[in-house]
Amino acid sequence: MTAIAARDIVFSHFLEIGSVEAVKRSVISNLGIAYLPKFVVQPELDAGQLQVLPTEFDDQTLTAVYIQRKSQQESRMLTTFIETLATSFA
Repeated sequence: MTAIAARDIVFSHFLEIGSVEAVKRSVISNLGIAYLPKFVVQPELDAGQLQVLPTEFDDQTLTAVYIQRKSQQESRMLTTFIETLATSFA
């Protein structure tokens, strides 16, 4: 039994939000729950603003894919972003 089922939580409405920050603020405001990568919410977990509900998904990994057009020239900001991702998640 999942933590959600154990708490008799039933989802009658779903809301899709395109901003991770908006999702986090919505959950902090007690408007619902969200499934997000832990590194995204770590500061809020550390501050006690959010809590982790154990799920069957705990051991799953998140795969991120970066795609770029061949003709697109990399900006310095994009290069730094890619390097940061590579060193952080290698």
